[in-house]
Amino acid sequence: MDFNSKQCKLKTLSYYESWLGEMGCLLEDRGNRQIYTTERNIAQVGYSTHMDIYIWVEANRIIVSYGDTVKPKINDLKNLKGNVCEVADTLQKIFNTKPGHAIKYFYQGTSPNNQQTDIQATTLTREHYADFEKFWLSCFPDNEGEWLRTYFNDMVKYNFCTGVYIDGILVSCTDAASMPYMADSLQEIGINTLQAYRGQGYAAVACKKAAINILQGERYPIWSHGISNTASQRIAEKIGFTKLADVLMLTI
Repeated sequence: MDFNSKQCKLKTLSYYESWLGEMGCLLEDRGNRQIYTTERNIAQVGYSTHMDIYIWVEANRIIVSYGDTVKPKINDLKNLKGNVCEVADTLQKIFNTKPGHAIKYFYQGTSPNNQQTDIQATTLTREHYADFEKFWLSCFPDNEGEWLRTYFNDMVKYNFCTGVYIDGILVSCTDAASMPYMADSLQEIGINTLQAYRGQGYAAVACKKAAINILQGERYPIWSHGISNTASQRIAEKIGFTKLADVLMLTI
């Protein structure tokens, strides 16, 4: 794929419009608004539960996507204002539950601040499964099962799984969560690194390789992380991702 950052941004916005429940809503500058959608009543692919509220927060607008559970309180949400922290505080007061807070990005291309490194990333194949299984269970000891091999095989089929080896040990590796929308156009990058090898740049190298592979597979890479995950933020910005918006999520 010949990379086009403008097209990548538009595709990524379309993905989040699917989440919000109305195509085109992020391309129109219509200020604050509310969107009712039945998408809020169901759990999206790759997620364990549904989200009754999904709120897109930018400096100049707040878009509230809501489902049936929230209908009785929608009037309380029509006058949301302020920055994302203020909106989150208002939600907590209304529903007595702290919302989740994520930051969403689009890929703009290799950052000029991305320093060169001698570290190399490997695109994993089925032959690397034993390494991946050992790595995964080191990160998530209670998360094993035959499903892991299926998950791994699905990722390597599209070259989504990339990792860094140090002294023959897989120390940092990307994964690729299921995409609830536009799976043929976009892929979100996930990353884990063994505790003893963090802070040494390995994750950024693996993720940069994953982004390149995703582009070569005729998709665009996307990135998301929880507000407290500053390490993920640093990686995203280092390898060429630019923030789109904050998103607040709440299951009542």
